[in-house]
This record gives sequence, structure tokens and C-alpha cells, in this order.
Amino acid sequence: MSRKLISSGSPFEARIGYSRAVVEGGWVFVAGLMTPDMKIEIEVTARLPGS
Repeated sequence: MSRKLISSGSPFEARIGYSRAVVEGGWVFVAGLMTPDMKIEIEVTARLPGS
């Protein structure tokens, strides 16, 4: 099974081994860290093979 690491470009990612998201198999794991004063709107669409 392959693993894909997705970076946000933060300099901390390489230093501490952090990834914004990890894709493995039929799963996507997303880190949801943000400051309290940030506003964000996210739309996610996922299609698994065979669906």
C-alpha cells in the first residue's frame, strides 16, 4: 500500500516530520490546525475506487 504526504509548505513540516495530509489506501487523514482568529470554508469531495 502506498502513502502520499501532502505539504502546506510550512518550514516546520520538514523539521518535525509533519504533513498537512496523508493519503493511504482508501483513506485521507487531514490535520486541522489553525489559529482561533482564522476563518476557513472547506468543501471536500471524495470518490473511492468502485463507487
